[in-house]
Amino acid sequence: MPAAVVDRTVDGRGTPPAPEAFATFLFTPEAQRFVVDHGFRPVTAEGKADARNTFQAVGFFRIAELGVWPPLERDFSAKGGLLDGLFAKPVWHPPVAPGIPQPRKPP
Repeated sequence: MPAAVVDRTVDGRGTPPAPEAFATFLFTPEAQRFVVDHGFRPVTAEGKADARNTFQAVGFFRIAELGVWPPLERDFSAKGGLLDGLFAKPVWHPPVAPGIPQPRKPP
């Protein structure tokens, strides 16, 4: 759950207390439960302990385990790569709650 308070922006608007308080709140047990309840993984140790039976265990890897970077970049993230294919077709998502207007389904 990336979050940042951009000093230049908040100082220019004179609003640092609000975004700083929100950024701090994101790491409270209450916010971490909210995150889990909405399908996202918590980031604090307490949140992870509380959600240990909610998500499958995941393993991490280093890019070096997949090979060298230039071919990976070409095959996955360069123009025409795997990621382009994943995002090329619109994905249909039905409304998430009653009362939300029905979006038009893509052709």
